[in-house]
Amino acid sequence: MHAAEDPRVAKVIARARRAYGDAQQRWSTAAKTLADERDDADDDLPTLASDALAHLDSGRWEDAIALCEEICSIESSRAGAANWTAFSLVTSEAAEVCIAVG
Repeated sequence: MHAAEDPRVAKVIARARRAYGDAQQRWSTAAKTLADERDDADDDLPTLASDALAHLDSGRWEDAIALCEEICSIESSRAGAANWTAFSLVTSEAAEVCIAVG
């Protein structure tokens, strides 16, 4: 069975998509409230997360993990809410499952 056909892969990718939606909602809310306090790295986070999800969907699991690590690094280096960290952890875990099933 190919990884894309495995129900475990479908399940973890669906979980990553839900985490993305949750993070996007939190980020949008925080962006409206803290517009003056954000920096350029904050503006990159939604794009990095979207790219990580696209890599996960297309089977580029190591690339997804690398982007998730970058997201966590950006968020850990600044004060404030970690809107994308949970997404990154779920997505990285999903990529690890995909690699293991692979």
